[in-house]
Amino acid sequence: MLDTIYKDAEKKLEDRISFLKSEFSKLRVGQATPSLVEDLPVPAYGTTMTVKELGAIAAPQPTLLTISIWDDSVVEAVAKAIMQSDLGSNPVVDGKTVKVPVPTLTEERREAMIKELGEKTESVRVDIRQIRQEKMKSIDDLKEEKSLSEDEHELAKKHIQKLIDGANEKVEELKESKITSLKSS
Repeated sequence: MLDTIYKDAEKKLEDRISFLKSEFSKLRVGQATPSLVEDLPVPAYGTTMTVKELGAIAAPQPTLLTISIWDDSVVEAVAKAIMQSDLGSNPVVDGKTVKVPVPTLTEERREAMIKELGEKTESVRVDIRQIRQEKMKSIDDLKEEKSLSEDEHELAKKHIQKLIDGANEKVEELKESKITSLKSS
């Protein structure tokens, strides 16, 4: 019974940390990476698709992305989607290729990104607190049902707290690492 609670807590915590890593990878650090544009929505073929579904993305230079679009009919739509994004770039269409110059970070933009990073981090911390509350309640319920002794109850709560502390440390490490890379770019 406790193993199920522990495994579920570990999975949920890992999911939140993976989500945070994914969100952080979308924050620009002053150099071109495909993750900056790959998930941008593009109206194509009567639906909405992502850039990565419409072409191959490469970063041939630290400040340039190239997107080789597979179908001529969506080249302009991809360029328009990039222009309307918050990337702050004006893409250049060259045949079936969209070239996206990635501007260097201004101090103002860098500070805004650090603030956004803090908001994303806090959101994940709230999720972690909710996971903790949920699991502590499950453990308390087991004690109420007399499925756990007092000692087992305390050990289980300590184990959950240890998992939560580990997740919070990982979140803090990710945040500090990203802030460092933002400040040094």
